[in-house]
Amino acid sequence: MTRIDKPKESYIDKILQDIFNLNKPSIEDSRKVELHDFIKMTINGDSPKEYFAINANLDNGDEGAVVYILTNTRLIKVDIGINGEVQSSSFIFDSIINIKRKLLSDGRAEIEVLFQNGSFGLRYQNSDKKISDFFQAMDQLRIKNG
Repeated sequence: MTRIDKPKESYIDKILQDIFNLNKPSIEDSRKVELHDFIKMTINGDSPKEYFAINANLDNGDEGAVVYILTNTRLIKVDIGINGEVQSSSFIFDSIINIKRKLLSDGRAEIEVLFQNGSFGLRYQNSDKKISDFFQAMDQLRIKNG
């Protein structure tokens, strides 16, 4: 988990640096401007608080990266496929019904965030403190804003 400092361009640059530091699969450097503009448009004036970026298999079966951004009002998930597709989902805190956590028998952790109109989940190594801290911060912001 990485704290985001203002101004906006500075934290977008931090997010991009983390995305392009991922090594498997790697996102091509030529996409920096495109991704910068997309993330800036997606955040759209919110005050970002924290984020993290990880390699992932995306919902459409493509390999790529997923970036989770926590703002003052919502959770943003950005899927970046190595084949070019980029998409985002945004969930306002008021629409979160529940956050489920589970420790799996193989030592990984699982988190599932349930919304009024769906859910998403993430499995990760239980030792990955940045992911655990991110979702804990989301819990705290959700309670504070609730």
